[in-house]
Amino acid sequence: MRIAYISYEYPPDTAVGGIGTYTWQMSKAMALQNCDVEVFTASPTREITERVDNVNIHRIKINNQKDFNLAIVEAFENVHLNNRFDIIECAENGVNALNIIKKYPNIPLVVRLHTPGVLVTRMQNTYAPLIAKLRFVLGALIRGKIDLGFWSKHDKNQDQDVEYLITKQAKLITAPSESLKKWAVDFWGIAPQKIKVIPNPYLPADEFLNIPIENTNTTITFYGRLNVLKGCVPLTHAIKKVLKKHPDWSFKIVGKNENSHITNVDMKSWMQFELKNYKSNIEFIEWLDYNAVPNLLRKSAICVFPSLFESFSYTCCESMSAGRAVVGSKNGGMKELLTGKCGLLVNPKRPREIADAICKFIETPELRTTYGKHARQKVINEYNLEKIGNATFERFSKLMS
Repeated sequence: MRIAYISYEYPPDTAVGGIGTYTWQMSKAMALQNCDVEVFTASPTREITERVDNVNIHRIKINNQKDFNLAIVEAFENVHLNNRFDIIECAENGVNALNIIKKYPNIPLVVRLHTPGVLVTRMQNTYAPLIAKLRFVLGALIRGKIDLGFWSKHDKNQDQDVEYLITKQAKLITAPSESLKKWAVDFWGIAPQKIKVIPNPYLPADEFLNIPIENTNTTITFYGRLNVLKGCVPLTHAIKKVLKKHPDWSFKIVGKNENSHITNVDMKSWMQFELKNYKSNIEFIEWLDYNAVPNLLRKSAICVFPSLFESFSYTCCESMSAGRAVVGSKNGGMKELLTGKCGLLVNPKRPREIADAICKFIETPELRTTYGKHARQKVINEYNLEKIGNATFERFSKLMS
């Protein structure tokens, strides 16, 4: 079976998010299934074809997705015409294979759902002022349309959404969680039988697995982008409640600073203002090399990820593999990751619920240890390359039969 993965993101050159991590680990998983795997990706600095972990990687020197989507057709064609591919896979996000599919519509397309842009936008608008939401609805009415915007249960403009259009063309759609599948069925109206849930593969590095689970740390860590989607607004209010009750504990907030829910105010500035009475208990770190993450987790007792929605969550997997106690969102794929006494699930819009879960872990060290052990074992057993590769190979084989 010859598989072409088309992904602008791929480490190390364009390791900018979860799509790159997924494509890297999934390409290795399918190579272990004795598939002939090739990845077509971007690089800001080099044009090269190299073989790594039994995967051929074609890097095109380009630094934006729009140009990549055009340039990738020729690169793909040069390989395909000499040795034809059986399957093409790409993410819905970025629609990197759109132009290839237009030219080669007979090659079966698999679309891997990650987090559609319309879902991100709706989540980011969660705390938009009511007047702004009403203004949007009124503007639509003035133009002679009925568009409820934030309150709509369906996307009225999906026929102009290229992510939806490429997903609709796919012979097979895969999703990393039941939560994301349900969203695609409910919001995009995709037939449920067309979507197969296969978790993301995750191969934890030894640096995570070698971290002792039992510890006496007093640090609670959040790491991820600082924005609305990642739950930074309710987290901020929860931090106040936790530190009022446990002033001897501290928080580390690690991640790229982005926009807040308030116009012209970045999230870090808003959080620092809200938490000014606790600034001695809070450390903000805007950038951290990935190789430093194991040490960050080694010094942490609890990790908290109150995202408004996550399709999967590699940060949660990393914390689980490190044996940390995790407080995670029950909205999205983290619910599936943390079931089985692997973490405490909370409603991410309720600061009191987030704070209570953190305090429960603070006050019961033995619970942190128990959940940490379960979490590490689940990552090893359920998300390894062999298990996920087997499930994917089986599904791809049915697609080709």
